[in-house]
Amino acid sequence: HKEHGPQYQHRLIFRTSQLVTLRGSILEDATPTTAKPGTVRGLPLRDVLEYVVPELNIHCLRLAFSTPKVTEQLLKLDEQGLCRRIKVGILYCKAGQSSEEEMYNNEEAGPALDEFLTLLGEKVSLKSFTKYAAQLDTKTDSTGTHSLYTTYQDYEIMFHVSTMLPYTPNNRQQLLRKRHIGNDIVTIIFQEPGALPFTPQNIRSHFQHVFIIVRAHHPCTDSVSYSVAVTRSKDVPPFGPPLPPSGVTFRRSDLFRAFLLAKAINAENAAHKSHKFRTMATRTRQEYLRDLAENYVTNTPLDTAGKFNLISLASKKKEKCKARPSAELESAGAVSWRVSALDFGRGAEIPCVLGISNEFVVLMDLGAKEVVFNCFTGDVIGWSAEGPALRIYHGRGDLVSVRAGVPGADGDRGAEEVREIVQRLKVTTPGCATVDMTLRRNGLGQLGFHVHPDGSVAEVEEYGFAWQAGLRRGSRLLEVCKVAAVALSHEQMIDLLRTSVTVTVGIVPPHDDGTPRRWVRGWGQVNVFGQPRLRASLRDLRSPRRLPKSSIEDDLKRLILMDNSCPEPDPAPVRHKFPKIHPTPRPLQRTLSDESLCGGRRDPPGFNPNSPSRDFPETFPGGFPSSTLPGRRGPQDKKGEFRGFLEGLTEFLGIAGIWAPPGPVARLDPGLIPLPDTAGLEWATLVNAAKAYEGKAGESQNGGGKIGSLPAPLDLPGKVSQLEAMLKQLHSDLEKEKQDKVFLQAEVANLRQNNRRLQQESSSAARQLRRFARIFSGAGAPDES
Repeated sequence: HKEHGPQYQHRLIFRTSQLVTLRGSILEDATPTTAKPGTVRGLPLRDVLEYVVPELNIHCLRLAFSTPKVTEQLLKLDEQGLCRRIKVGILYCKAGQSSEEEMYNNEEAGPALDEFLTLLGEKVSLKSFTKYAAQLDTKTDSTGTHSLYTTYQDYEIMFHVSTMLPYTPNNRQQLLRKRHIGNDIVTIIFQEPGALPFTPQNIRSHFQHVFIIVRAHHPCTDSVSYSVAVTRSKDVPPFGPPLPPSGVTFRRSDLFRAFLLAKAINAENAAHKSHKFRTMATRTRQEYLRDLAENYVTNTPLDTAGKFNLISLASKKKEKCKARPSAELESAGAVSWRVSALDFGRGAEIPCVLGISNEFVVLMDLGAKEVVFNCFTGDVIGWSAEGPALRIYHGRGDLVSVRAGVPGADGDRGAEEVREIVQRLKVTTPGCATVDMTLRRNGLGQLGFHVHPDGSVAEVEEYGFAWQAGLRRGSRLLEVCKVAAVALSHEQMIDLLRTSVTVTVGIVPPHDDGTPRRWVRGWGQVNVFGQPRLRASLRDLRSPRRLPKSSIEDDLKRLILMDNSCPEPDPAPVRHKFPKIHPTPRPLQRTLSDESLCGGRRDPPGFNPNSPSRDFPETFPGGFPSSTLPGRRGPQDKKGEFRGFLEGLTEFLGIAGIWAPPGPVARLDPGLIPLPDTAGLEWATLVNAAKAYEGKAGESQNGGGKIGSLPAPLDLPGKVSQLEAMLKQLHSDLEKEKQDKVFLQAEVANLRQNNRRLQQESSSAARQLRRFARIFSGAGAPDES
């Protein structure tokens, strides 16, 4: 540190019988101590522990042995929840088969299974195999000569394929095969065309918790495809990536392979979160800790200095020096404050904890005990502090508004905490404080600068009013006339700057080199599991934003051609923490889930609520669920469901690094179509939209299109009335503009007449002045001409 010299910190790890290990760090300058901080020797551990964990009894602690065995045991303890090696079973189900015994007794694989295995992994020889073998014999070939192996995003996956394991002719139970596949948590059931519906109730195993059913369609042809279904035990939580809607199949491609492998890895990790596996992991952890505490501990206490040291008795006890103020603001770990975050959806504040580390800015809801917002510190571009209130701008200009301090407490304390938060933001983020400006116009009514669509200032007139106010090239507009710039289109921003009487802007200054402050797309986004990474999970904590731009003509077409937009409600909808109430409709925000594509958890078809052990469906017709959502569905519902699946799958692929789309997926649900802005509509646009609709209607009447076969939308009269109201508003606006135009023309004519009159009076006055000049000069009588 420039002012305080080298900064030393102590890292602390708390290992208990709980599966969560607490890790943290504290700077020496932030610790009250009797020793001198900043030295190589460090502070006494007693001082650090007494300050960090004052409830801990320091006298009961003993030092551990400094042997490799202790390090090895601690490493096993810390890596208990980390598993980069997965074993997955594969059962082969031929046409007409459905029972466990029939699948285990299929001696050889058929062409359809061989084709599937070639896509899934690599056939390897087990003898002298040096990589992850998943308990298969790699010396004597007692568990078969070959197996299926693959890697996926730093994971090793070994498949226990039933047809590759040893076959025993006289043993119908095939125990050699079941010994491996029956102990796999995740099992893939591969079904040939014509296989009977699969039911997990026929599987006699207490260890198999997740079944992924893959059914082949048109195998060994160019049009081969696969449908996928998943069933899991009742205590296994849902996991991603999402399943496609009913009737949708996967082509044989790398995309399908990535989807299936990610699904298997997710299933393994989700199963470990079930009560059974958590109990087993807790018991194992307790045994590790007990072994360390009993067999690897010395008799040396933490405070090696004796209580009756003669030097300490003779000298006066040295008092601890106070910690350096605000030293913790420079630590690498997260520093937290109690705040109230503004929920833009409800217009209310919620109690939260704001945490800022070197990598993340996080808001955690204290009531729900969940992260409701987070972004990378590199995404923070600025902040605005006013007393106990603080606005943090991030990304493209979104903002999070918080109020420091406990509600009802002293406001000065909240303002002091805001100053601490700002200091922390200065240390960890590339942003800076925003600046509010009131801009004046020149004689031509211009502000003297140009702005890019992203809000960054492109050019500023030197020595103009904007330049004198402090606006520079590279500055970024965050607010224009108290309106968030991120909620405005470029045209709306320009119009607001041109027409406002008093122009007030909030800007964030550029970097020292003059470049605008821009957000950096988050690094470290690789997420194999297809689960939502840490991010802003509730958009209501952000400022309202504008919708993706679309042409007015397209909006009108979609308004006319909208089909059923009111599907039957889900009998078990998810209750959102913060109801979304926005001034404008917004795109649907989906999260990756397992079976349900609408965000609600559902029971698979045929689910028996009285089943004591499994949350399994009785049957899977054809190997996959007949429907993904309960109740009747129209064709438009299925299209919307498929669109939602594609969005979720695209998000998963972008996160997993398999395929990154050129831009964010932002599709509007037909039920949330925004009405076009009436200010920008023209009659030509309406005519084009109407002609396009008439053409579509004519095609449907001739039988050439699919629109005529769909049922008429239930709310069509309401949409027609909306369109009529829009047309009436447009007509009234047009009439008003005509009247204004006539009035302006009259004003112009009046001004011209006055100008001519003034010119005549000016010339007459000039003649009179010349006449008086001649009279006074004695030049004689003036000429009357």
